[in-house]
Amino acid sequence: MSIDFKARSDYAVFSTHYPYLLDNYRRVNDYSRSIARSNSFHPQFEDASQITYAYNTKPSERILEPEEAMADHDEVMEYEQMVQGLAHHIVINKSFVKEAVNLGVTEGKILDIGCGEGTIASMLFKENESYEVYGIDLSENMIEKAEEINKKEGLRGKINYDVGDVSRLPYSDGYFDLAVSNHLLHHLPDRAKMVEVLKEIQRVTKSDGAIFVKDICRPENEEKLVEYAAKFGTVYPEGLQKEIYLNSIQAGMSFEEWKELISVSGLLSGIGVELKEVYHLDCPTHLLFVKRSLNVE
Repeated sequence: MSIDFKARSDYAVFSTHYPYLLDNYRRVNDYSRSIARSNSFHPQFEDASQITYAYNTKPSERILEPEEAMADHDEVMEYEQMVQGLAHHIVINKSFVKEAVNLGVTEGKILDIGCGEGTIASMLFKENESYEVYGIDLSENMIEKAEEINKKEGLRGKINYDVGDVSRLPYSDGYFDLAVSNHLLHHLPDRAKMVEVLKEIQRVTKSDGAIFVKDICRPENEEKLVEYAAKFGTVYPEGLQKEIYLNSIQAGMSFEEWKELISVSGLLSGIGVELKEVYHLDCPTHLLFVKRSLNVE
């Protein structure tokens, strides 16, 4: 199966942000057409369409985000506008908060790991003012923005924000009743760091508390990666917001890779634990890890 990119309205997305994918499709389609014309097929394929399929279904590779992501105020401002201004993100965040609240924790200390500009933390507090909400992020600019939003929304002093390394959380063991992480892990550079963060999340959460982690699943092959970016990338305006989005989906792990990481971290053992895939375009695009509170009657 080949894709005619020039016939698609989002052609500019790929020519600008996915040149290597675009070049790959051109190369594959040109190669399959030349072989079809010569009637000289590779021994392992019966026809040119199978060659195209084999190349298009090549496993996608993880590409790390830029090291300095969210390091300056411009990026933070763009990220805030994206998360709080796009209807797509508002719906996603409301759904995340609803699922977190439904895990059975009705009061106590709540931690948002990788809280960014504080959207999820503030939504959790507004959902249940019995929560004592904490947020932590490595980016000082993000925490400054979170405090600024807190003041604007009249929440100053009601949500506790810290700048810190999420792989070395500055909290005691079993301090939180609920720990959540929304699209943090794919920002991390390697698997070892991801495992450290998952272990820390488990360490600071009470044994009978709840954990909710959601992150991006990188589509399994290059064709699905391109289709997913084409379908959902259109909600982002051209420029930095679209670049942030496209960088993110390439930096995700496959579902099998996530499953292995969570297993290594020890989070898959225990009662009330569930690992789920969210599907779009017939491939897993998000991971959901859920550990429900054991205090639920």
